[in-house]
Amino acid sequence: MINGSDTQLHEARILIVSENNAQQDALVRALKYDGYHRITSAFTLSEAKTLYSDSFDLILLDMHFTGGSAFDVIPGMLEKASTDYLPLIIMTDTKDPMVADLILASGAKDVLGYPLQRVELLLRIRNVIQTHQLQINLQLRTKDLEEQLRNKNDALKVTQFHLIQCLGKAAEYRDTETGAHVLRIGLTTACLANIMDLGTGFEKLIKQASPMHDLGKISIPDSILLKPGKLDSDEWKIMKQHAVAGGKILSGCKSPLFDLASEIAECHHEKWDGSGYPYGLKAGKIPLSARITAICDVFDALLSVRPYKNSWTEAEACQYIAEQSGIHFDPMLVDAFLSNVPKIIASCEDIATH
Repeated sequence: MINGSDTQLHEARILIVSENNAQQDALVRALKYDGYHRITSAFTLSEAKTLYSDSFDLILLDMHFTGGSAFDVIPGMLEKASTDYLPLIIMTDTKDPMVADLILASGAKDVLGYPLQRVELLLRIRNVIQTHQLQINLQLRTKDLEEQLRNKNDALKVTQFHLIQCLGKAAEYRDTETGAHVLRIGLTTACLANIMDLGTGFEKLIKQASPMHDLGKISIPDSILLKPGKLDSDEWKIMKQHAVAGGKILSGCKSPLFDLASEIAECHHEKWDGSGYPYGLKAGKIPLSARITAICDVFDALLSVRPYKNSWTEAEACQYIAEQSGIHFDPMLVDAFLSNVPKIIASCEDIATH
């Protein structure tokens, strides 16, 4: 009999499939004597197909039936199993060891020969049930650990996003631009990525990464960064170094988000015709993320007030973007951008302007 420590084993669901009534009765008696009580009986292969579900902890299945064999139902059972372990014992009067090998190769976990020996039967049943329950528990534990890992990864992504925002705002506070600028860049780049149908994954990443585009400006002296007038040639050389500096700062934290942010910071001042900086990249050699950020950054800057300029009208800004197609900006992005200006501007409606 099962002792008090075998409660889980005692609650196992067992399916017996045999067209021999006497054999069915003998099996049920032996199982109940050993403490099992959740027993279901089937007498045909069609019943076995109908009754079987993954909730059974053990299937006792005769090898031979009128008009068929166990091999007719094993594939269907394997398909329904939620783990790689099918708790199936085949009962047969065949003594040929090659048949036993075929049975085990088909997916069954054990073979019992008629006439069944009660002690051997119960021990083998117990082994298969315990192994199946261990597999189920392991699967549940694995799912739980996977869920915990997903939650931790989600929390890490949120932390990274807030860090990105904080660093982006820190860079803007040293510049003549406002903190709202970095938020608008995130929203407009995501909107343009959506318009270009680049996928929700990329859209989400660029929304989080693009606000870091000018992080490298924290490396530029205030005398140059905050100069109200035009920079001389030497000052301009120093100013252009902020792109490389931003890329290096962000490259130190390896993750898809920071990798994209580094790419944008380093290349968003490159131009389609190759006249940009810091590397003079041309056309498709400029990362797509940087090309998207470039057009959104310039458009937002044109619409904003700066100490050295008044804000442009929307029409003036759109005309400039159009004129720079194929020069500063990717022509394909320009077409998409100009065709959706109201949508792009509307993406920033919830951000207060300063």
